[in-house]
Amino acid sequence: MKKAPRKQGAIADSARKFVISELIKVPLVREKAGRHIDTKQIRPLLEKYAAFATKHGCYVFAIRTSQGATPVYVGRATKQPLGKEAFSADKLNKANCALQQWKKGTLVLAFVTPEDDRRNVAEKSIKEIEDVLIQYAHERNPNVQNERGIIKYRWFIDGVFNSNPGRPAEKCNRFRAMLGIE
Repeated sequence: MKKAPRKQGAIADSARKFVISELIKVPLVREKAGRHIDTKQIRPLLEKYAAFATKHGCYVFAIRTSQGATPVYVGRATKQPLGKEAFSADKLNKANCALQQWKKGTLVLAFVTPEDDRRNVAEKSIKEIEDVLIQYAHERNPNVQNERGIIKYRWFIDGVFNSNPGRPAEKCNRFRAMLGIE
């Protein structure tokens, strides 16, 4: 008996489903030298979002302004829980540096975790997700603070991929729509 052909665009049965948290406002302190993360408020924040913070997965720090949220750092946690990794000393430093560059805006954080309650997730899946998130973050903000994972292409398709800002021609819009490129 022949197997039924797989639907195009269908998700493999073995794929893990990941979910995202809301954009979580990170508490800040304003001092003469500027704004920085209020480390005294991290524990209550992580307790409130324990459903995400206690798992492995990815996280994205962003600055939210009236124009929307702009990613400033993407990270992953595979050895320790997301909350502990996202607020480790070096990640606090990266987030605080981003705050210094943005005079206005709110620091927010989003978690990406497996839908189910299993803590240990294949590191390969989390790495793949982080790589994709870094690429999207870099497209949105070329000054994203990630030092690895950014692919710099030596080519572009005018009006379609990796091209200069501006309004693309209608044929480019149709081509993008055909491939599902947003």
